[in-house]
This record gives sequence, structure tokens and C-alpha cells, in this order.
Amino acid sequence: MRQLSNCIFESLEYGRLELDPKKKKHLLELDEEYGKLVMMYRKDFNTKDVKNLDKEFDKFMKARDKGEKYFPKLKLVGENGFHTDGILERLKRLRDEFVNFRCFLSRYYLELIDAMVHTVEFSFDPKKYHVWYTNYRAQTPSYKEYHEAMKMLKKNPYEKIDEEEERTITGKEAAEEIQKYIDEKGYGWEVKLNKNMLPRMNVDIDKTMNVNPKAMFSKIDIEGLKAHEVDGHIARRYYGYQTGLWLFVMGLQWRNTLDEGIAIYNSLHKVNEVKPNVKFNIALKTIIAYWLCEKDFCELFDFCKDLDSNIPDKALFTTICRFKRELQDCSIIGGNGDDKSYFCGYRIVKNMSDEERDDILKYNVGPDQIKDIPKIKEFIRVNKLRPIKEVVSW
Repeated sequence: MRQLSNCIFESLEYGRLELDPKKKKHLLELDEEYGKLVMMYRKDFNTKDVKNLDKEFDKFMKARDKGEKYFPKLKLVGENGFHTDGILERLKRLRDEFVNFRCFLSRYYLELIDAMVHTVEFSFDPKKYHVWYTNYRAQTPSYKEYHEAMKMLKKNPYEKIDEEEERTITGKEAAEEIQKYIDEKGYGWEVKLNKNMLPRMNVDIDKTMNVNPKAMFSKIDIEGLKAHEVDGHIARRYYGYQTGLWLFVMGLQWRNTLDEGIAIYNSLHKVNEVKPNVKFNIALKTIIAYWLCEKDFCELFDFCKDLDSNIPDKALFTTICRFKRELQDCSIIGGNGDDKSYFCGYRIVKNMSDEERDDILKYNVGPDQIKDIPKIKEFIRVNKLRPIKEVVSW
């Protein structure tokens, strides 16, 4: 990703944290435009669900049984057409506004806007888009991270689950249980069923949680998902809304690393009984991310099966597809390596104090901005920003 030039950063004279009424009003206007543009951006560039996963899995396994290679062709929900008409021009205008605005938070907005501009520009050229996902977006873990992930995998081999015996709770029942827990917390999120999603549950910034109605759950799963999805992901966005700025609802640059770090920490340390394979899964995703730009889909599948033959074929296939969604054509080597965030984030978060973990929960920063939390807290306090009540619409 192209970074903002140092000269732009050096030209930003932040001055006092407290804004005068006129400047505060202008910040809220710019922030609302930022929120609208992010919502637009996510319509086209956020990770999408796969429509034909089961069919492609069957084709892949039939070919594999014959000793042949088959590279899945993934069809995504909402893949036809762009919703982002005019977004590039609006992003660039907003970028200029923040360069001229020059307040303490401008740097954070500029980093995020610059990344979106870069993505949208690449999207106009499919060849460049593929190059991006076969290079930058792979975000290859370091060898040290890979080595640590391999150690974790070996110490925590895959634990076989008798799904028929243990997972007796339907997706619909799980959704109802999670909704009740969210309501007790007072977070205001709505749980919806989504038949096309790859994971069993996920959280979106528009105050919705998605549950896969085809998935089955155990009691241990539900406790772990409350800690992970609700007390981790939903809580982080809820507190973002409380800051009064869309900047903190969406999160600062690389916030996903700490987002997943907090969620995994909760899954392992904030439950009565840890659900099976949490450490195995985060290690496996890091290992896949490490080889993403060197091994093709079939090689990745075989490599992971050699590491632990107990991994269910469908679960492994689905995991690798998570990395390949943006490319859709799984014959292309590369993909989106963001899922390494689970392991890398957990390594950071597990060594923090409870107070530090509470800070990163409430201010939605990434690893690079942890040191800035005291100033962020002070900025929000002195400017007396009101919590955001309504979801912005593009």
C-alpha cells in the first residue's frame, strides 16, 4: 500500500487537542462524510460471502480422489456491478480536506482514506487488482511468526469433534441465544441469518451480526462465540459509536490485528471451557498466509493435510477459500492474508495488562497507535463528542 508522504505528515500542525466550536463542527461534518464513504466502499471491497462453496468443494474432492487438480471458481454474493459511483473523487476531496484541516486526528483519517483510494484505483484495472492480491494483500507473515505458528500447531493438534453428538444447537437457535446476550449487554446489535457466509458467525459495523443457518453449534461454542463475537467484535464497535466519531467505529489503520487479538484472547481466557481448536485454527491461518504467494490452492490443501491429517476436508477447503475470495479464480497464486491477524493479534494482546486490553477495546486502534491512546482519550474528553446514534447511509 502506498503510504502518505512524510512531508504531508510534517506539515500537519496539530496544536492543541481542544477544538474551537467552528472547527469541532467541521470535524463532525468531515467525519460523517468519511462514514458514508466507508459504507459505500464496503459494498464493493469488503470481503464477500461465497454462493457456490458446496458445489466447488464437491468438484475439488472428486478431482483430488482421481489424483487431479481442480481450482475452484468462487461466485460471490453481490459480485456484479459497482455501487461506488463517484467514490474515488469524493475520497480524494475528503483527503484534501483533512490535509488542510490539520487537527490531531487528521493523520489517522488520511492513512485510511489513502488506503481506500489505492484500492479503488486498482479496481479499475483487473490485472493490477490481481497483482495487488498476489503481492501486497498477501501480507505474508514473517518467518518468526510462521515458526511460532508451526510450534503452536504442533502443541495443539486438531481435536476431532463428533458434530452430531456435540453440536445439537441449530443456527436459528444460536442466533436467538446470541441476540438475548447482546440485549442483556445493551449493545443494540441485531442478529440475522445469512445462508451464504463462510464462517458460522461474524459482525458488521452497521449494528448487525450474521449467523449461518446451516451451521450447528454446541453449548461450548455458544459460550466461546459470546466471548469472541459479542464481548470482542461487537463491544469494540459499540465503544467506537460511543466516541462520537465514525473514525473509531471503523477503526484505525490495521485495527483488525488487535480486533482479532482481543476476540481470541476472550475465547481463550474469558470462558469457563475453551472450545476445541482455537489455537489450532489461528496457527493454521498464519501458516496458510505464509505460503499464500508460493503454493497454489491444491498444494496448500495437501500441505495442510500433511501437517495434520485430522483436519476435516470441508473445514480446510473453506479456510483456504477465505484467503482466495477476492481473486475468485483459485488457480491464481496469492490472496488476502488478513486472517494472519488472529495469531499476530493474540501474540500482542495476551501480554498486555487488563487496563491496556480495556483501552484497545474502547478506542479501536491498531498496533501502531497504541502509544497514542492517552492523547485520543484526552481529545474525546475535551471536545465532549456525543455518541453516534444512527448508522450512516450512502
